Amino acid sequence: MKKIAWLFALCLAAAARAQDSGVLENIAETEKAAWLRNRQAFEKSLTSLASSPTDIHYTRFRWWVDPAVYYIRGEVMTVFEATESVSKLDFDFSAALKMDSIFWRGTKVGYSRKGDILTVL
Repeated sequence: MKKIAWLFALCLAAAARAQDSGVLENIAETEKAAWLRNRQAFEKSLTSLASSPTDIHYTRFRWWVDPAVYYIRGEVMTVFEATESVSKLDFDFSAALKMDSIFWRGTKVGYSRKGDILTVL
């Protein structure tokens, strides 16, 4: 019985081959390409279509949520510094949301919307 087991193990060892390095390199290249595609998609999702010459220091959100109804109300305050002369400001703002008003230093200002871009005039 031991001879049969050793013979089987010898045949199995002879039949088993180490992985081909070309196959490993192919797998590595495929994984690298997939990672790069995912990274580029992630970076693209971070880019904004809004273009304003500003340096945003922080944004403060206040939300009022009523779980009994499908409704969220809130305020957003953005603190920024203009890096160039500014005549208008662009913000990313989902077209699915409604805008009530915009105030600049306590004064109501006008705005326009085009798709997901909110332009403060």
